[in-house]
Amino acid sequence: MRAPRSPRTLRVLAVATLLSVSLAQNDFKARMTAMLPENNQVAEIMEFGYDQEIQNIQERFRQAERQDPRWFRDWRAAHADDPILPYHVKFGVSAQEYERLLTDKGLRLVRTGRTARLNVTVSGGRMIFQGGSGAEALKGIVLNLNTGELRVPESSVVARPQTRYVNGRGDVLGLGTRSGWGWEVSSANPQSRVNIWANFTLMQFSNGTVLLAFKKAALVDNRYQPEIDLTLFYDRKNVTSGRAGTQ
Repeated sequence: MRAPRSPRTLRVLAVATLLSVSLAQNDFKARMTAMLPENNQVAEIMEFGYDQEIQNIQERFRQAERQDPRWFRDWRAAHADDPILPYHVKFGVSAQEYERLLTDKGLRLVRTGRTARLNVTVSGGRMIFQGGSGAEALKGIVLNLNTGELRVPESSVVARPQTRYVNGRGDVLGLGTRSGWGWEVSSANPQSRVNIWANFTLMQFSNGTVLLAFKKAALVDNRYQPEIDLTLFYDRKNVTSGRAGTQ
């Protein structure tokens, strides 16, 4: 039987626990703050597109099917019970290319050549997104710099950060290894008749580039609002003036 711990030992353990929690919170705050945009942050607007090589393979497959649709119907019928349609040379693509079609749909984040400027202010330990040219969708988002809690203007629901990590080897978007946090807001208010789902992502690559993404879908008075899907890349060094504004 283990001897009971003395009051002094318990106090030491309590202080050590509080200290470790404080250090973890400080580390989280420091890392998150280092990733958040500066005021007047210049960011590159990204959009989803398709890899041209994958598109070429898909087109050759479709062309082969157009040339002999009857054979393709018979081949599919003969392998209706197979989970994956077996490869055949009549597909018009190589076996390796067919494997790529099965595992890679070719969806990528591609550069648009357009930029946005993010306006933010810092007040009372909170970062408040003010929108900005090309970043109007972010206006009204409030992020607590101490706790990491996030709110969107249409909802009182508080979203807490969830750790996210993407290994470059398994990244279907072809972006590379990155880590950070994601916030998800999901709420339905029968009184205001506002239903909303939103996702805010903040991740950083090994070269320091930051990915900030915001997606939102809302139903107001039984009417769907225009969906928001904004993805930005930025380097904290690339600002047009000053640091984050203060109030």
